[in-house]
Amino acid sequence: MTKKLVIAGAGDFGREVAALVKRINSRGEGQAFALLGFVDDNDHLQGCLIDGIPVLGKVDWINSYQDELWVVCSIGTGSVRKKIIGKITNPKVKFPSLVDPDVIFLGDAYLGEGSIICAASVISVNVKVGRHSIVNLACTLGHDVSIGEYCTINPGSNLSGFVETGECVDIGTGTKIIQHIKIGKNSTIGAGTVVIRDIEENVTAVGNPARVVKYKG
Repeated sequence: MTKKLVIAGAGDFGREVAALVKRINSRGEGQAFALLGFVDDNDHLQGCLIDGIPVLGKVDWINSYQDELWVVCSIGTGSVRKKIIGKITNPKVKFPSLVDPDVIFLGDAYLGEGSIICAASVISVNVKVGRHSIVNLACTLGHDVSIGEYCTINPGSNLSGFVETGECVDIGTGTKIIQHIKIGKNSTIGAGTVVIRDIEENVTAVGNPARVVKYKG
């Protein structure tokens, strides 16, 4: 059965998610989605077409929809994504996990609702990806990695075995994290960072090796 889908967030990653939906549909395996369009709270995007796909309205459009609806949020920053999901109160809404057909799974993995796994990523054994988290292009998640809710793993990042993140962690492009590292909730790891020690909550860390450069209020 085809599922009616809306993408929350009409930015550049939203365009990539729309392309991902097309790739899922083209394989003809399992879930098939009818992409109705985007929703976005940006006033300037109302009524626009994004790559030929309409912006249907603001996020409240979802709450007024009368039939069963599937929604995925494509906002890149985890804390903002959490706020957007929190605005959705329609009991008929469901949140799919979207996985590119070319993702490699080496064993069992748990994917929370609303999670997105992009092309060329490799997911090892006993991996957990929390609700509404994003694993972007060409990432690797080693064995027993646990990603919290509303996290973002940006392209080309490599997480070794037993890495654990709290919720709303944003990991920059090309980050390398050695085994058994823990990263506290609401922290940001800058692009190209090499993490060899645990990172506390509510900080920004950059460099090789990673060092804290900012404490979030």
